[in-house]
Amino acid sequence: SKKTILNYKNGQMEGFSKEWYPSGELFAKKTFFEGKLHGSQNNPALISYNKNQKVIETLNFKNGSPDGIHLRYHPNGKESYRAFFKNGKKSGYEIFSSESGKVIGKGDYRLGKPVGKHWRNHPNGKYFYSAKFDKKGNLLKPIEEYREDGTLQRVHFMKNERPHGKYKEYYANKNLKIDFNYQDGKFEGQQKEYYEKGQIKVKSFYINNKRNGEYLFW
Repeated sequence: SKKTILNYKNGQMEGFSKEWYPSGELFAKKTFFEGKLHGSQNNPALISYNKNQKVIETLNFKNGSPDGIHLRYHPNGKESYRAFFKNGKKSGYEIFSSESGKVIGKGDYRLGKPVGKHWRNHPNGKYFYSAKFDKKGNLLKPIEEYREDGTLQRVHFMKNERPHGKYKEYYANKNLKIDFNYQDGKFEGQQKEYYEKGQIKVKSFYINNKRNGEYLFW
């Protein structure tokens, strides 16, 4: 059975394409124009399905850039995610919902930049994280993320949507798992990893994302 069908015109993808799961069910339909994803609000350029052939995601594109409403759905058909794109950039509120329809996350975007308070809960309603951004989209303090059982999972900071500064992850037993340092999305300085019982596992040092000096592994 076919896994993918693509249509071409003058060497570029054109019109409809289809993809299937290995088991034979339709996975996605896409629409192209002159080699780029391109559709309309009534006929989104991307439609994805689960194995029961229910729609799980729709997103339109205009000349290859996201355009209009982006939707995702739970298996029961309820909306799980909603966002809006304008000129390829996220604009307005991004909303996450539970299978029962309750809002479990929300955040505002302007010209693709997050602004104000962004927050999310886990599907069971337990606190996941919150973040606060200024009017220019700059994160104001490190983000703390928690597991569904309430234990701290990681603490990190972002700059221009890339890791910046300290990045820490924790095991469920609260012991430190990862202690990294970033500079504008790249490794910078000392990096450490630990075993679950607390013993050091890896120690290394980076300059401009390149390993320098000793690499120690226990």
